[in-house]
Amino acid sequence: MRRSVVLCLLLVVSCSRTAPTPRSEECRARGIAQVGDRLPDCTFRTLDGSSLKLADLKGTPVLLNFWASWCPNCVQELPALEKTSALYAGRVRFIGADLLGLEGETESSAKAFAGRFHLSYTSILDRKGLLYGHFSPRLFPPTTIFADAQGVIRFRKFGPMTEREIHDNIARYLAVR
Repeated sequence: MRRSVVLCLLLVVSCSRTAPTPRSEECRARGIAQVGDRLPDCTFRTLDGSSLKLADLKGTPVLLNFWASWCPNCVQELPALEKTSALYAGRVRFIGADLLGLEGETESSAKAFAGRFHLSYTSILDRKGLLYGHFSPRLFPPTTIFADAQGVIRFRKFGPMTEREIHDNIARYLAVR
């Protein structure tokens, strides 16, 4: 009996050492990213089914906006984000991040939300706030991260922004006019 328990433990330990780490584990936050830190190197599935690797965004400034379909402030802010994303096309990459699995957020509600507002920029599915956890220990959407062309975080904004605030923050923190 004792020998079989030891063999089972050895098998569990050896399997856990050799088992590949899931990609989502590579993105797990080990602390809160600060201004001056780089965006984490993570890959996410987009609403249209493709994938997006954050490291591939280097070379273009990024506005990363966390949202959920149940969030009234996200609904309020989205038209301003959509309008400014068109104005900065090719100069600033707008990425939406749906907080999938948090507070009942589902993929179908995220897709319906994006369709209702004619969301034209890329949105990723941030399962259980895996990426969001890099920026805040507390759920407070919308939250927007401004990162420069090298992927360095320059500003973090909690709460909704107006169109004017988005323009001002892009000019101030991303040096794009």
